[in-house]
Amino acid sequence: MPPYIVDFCCLSHKVIIELDGSHYADRQLEYDQKRDQFLQEKGFRIIRFWNHEFMKNQESAIDQIVNMLENL
Repeated sequence: MPPYIVDFCCLSHKVIIELDGSHYADRQLEYDQKRDQFLQEKGFRIIRFWNHEFMKNQESAIDQIVNMLENL
């Protein structure tokens, strides 16, 4: 998604899935806000998971993704 990079993207449903590691907590809030705003202005919905949370409970994460897709 130039000029940004996303982890996973479903173009047909305009959904972006982000998996964030511990390094993410150190990133600049302003950068993240600009990035999210840019992507949302393009019509994308963004759902984020911490890596460790996703790995511990993938079923819950998948349920959240399915719920988002069902409510589009």
